Amino acid sequence: MGWSGQKPLPEDVYVDVKNWANNTVRLIKTPRVLKVARKQWACPTLEGVPLEDEKVGYGAHWETRVMGPEIMSYGGGTGEGYLSDLTLAFLEDTGHYRMNYSYAGEVGDWDLSRNLLEFTIFQFFDKT
Repeated sequence: MGWSGQKPLPEDVYVDVKNWANNTVRLIKTPRVLKVARKQWACPTLEGVPLEDEKVGYGAHWETRVMGPEIMSYGGGTGEGYLSDLTLAFLEDTGHYRMNYSYAGEVGDWDLSRNLLEFTIFQFFDKT
């Protein structure tokens, strides 16, 4: 996720992968984001959390298919917005914030988001 096209974090926190349609999709893998995502989705080998791959919002929002109406996704109109601990983890990893995680929650419907994450990442992405 970036601001005005600039990445706030070093390049090594991103992983670029190809999806089933041969589009490049960017995953973010900051330490806290990985810790939170691996715990929430019970997947200790998760390589990163996908960022938006649509032209509008590319790389600057969480992937809507996984995060739904989370406030840092591009999923406006897909349900009631919420603040996830993944967003707090990302903001804390920038080094500019310290977060109180009691104000956030897990990503939407855990089973649904896990299924979408598996559908989005595990079945259709190959590393490039």
